[in-house]
Amino acid sequence: MKRKNSQLVRTYTYTGNSTIDTYIELSLFGKDIPFSTKRCNSPQEAIAEIAANKGLSYWVAINGLKDISNIEIILKYFKINILHIQDIYNRNHLPKIEEYSEYLFAILNTLTKTDTHYEYDNVSLILGNNFVLTFQDTDRRVFDNISQTLSGSQSIITADHLFSILLNNTTVDFMNDVEMISEILQNLETHILNFSPNKRMAKELQYARKLLIQLGKSTFPIKEKLGRLSTGENKFIRPENLLYFQDVKDHIGYVVQVISDNKEMLRSLEDLYLAGNDLRMNQIMQRLTVISTIFIPLTFLVGLWGMNFTSMPEIHWQYGYLFAWGIMLLVAILTIWLLKRYKWF
Repeated sequence: MKRKNSQLVRTYTYTGNSTIDTYIELSLFGKDIPFSTKRCNSPQEAIAEIAANKGLSYWVAINGLKDISNIEIILKYFKINILHIQDIYNRNHLPKIEEYSEYLFAILNTLTKTDTHYEYDNVSLILGNNFVLTFQDTDRRVFDNISQTLSGSQSIITADHLFSILLNNTTVDFMNDVEMISEILQNLETHILNFSPNKRMAKELQYARKLLIQLGKSTFPIKEKLGRLSTGENKFIRPENLLYFQDVKDHIGYVVQVISDNKEMLRSLEDLYLAGNDLRMNQIMQRLTVISTIFIPLTFLVGLWGMNFTSMPEIHWQYGYLFAWGIMLLVAILTIWLLKRYKWF
């Protein structure tokens, strides 16, 4: 695919593959105001609700990015920079958290489990003085549990507090992901130490490697920025809410540490898997060598008696056939005894 100069692009194209239609949910909250959420039929309706409740904070959640024209109305109302709009529509954009004078912009990864594999998608978040915007294009609807849990609650009164909860929701998913990978690696370690490596284990090791790489891409770029947010250097975050961002930072730090530990364990397991395969191959070769060693003298005897000399007395002896069998059995037993004595198998 040929890339274009992003600073010259003034139109947007939906490149996702989501099956959900675009819809907007507006949540209002503030001091002594219970958290409430309503679904808006149009961006104009959402903007009218915001204008009618200027003293409150609000969360505009845009789910599904197919309807570009309606989404643009929201983005232009909040004066979102054109480059950030392009980033929102870029479903493969790397995670980031950036600070600007008008708002704080973040792109985070989400992990969705299907029947056969895991899929990654992006969610975008924007934090202003009294508002939060979220954009997601996944059927999973990452933040639904938050709006449902907070409904009717008066515990959330500022936009930055809600923003920290949204960030934390994603980091908790990362924690579940790395713990799932840790469990996979521990199970693989048990099987490999039992000297039972197989092709399925090789696929699982590769699968775990891909997940760790993707989790690293999802967490490493935002770790430093989260540390900065938790120090109070951003004007959109109130001092009384720094503790929440410190909690998010701790979660990301945990994820990054577990990813590092899992990578070390994965390398060890790969070495152990290869060593196990080599050991199993050596065992097979040892068995084949033992079998060959037993049959070498027997092959010699068969070849000896298979020669067409007329003066071989064993051929004309009445018990020559039984004698030959006896000699071969005796040689085979003696060979096995010698191999066991020298502990060759």
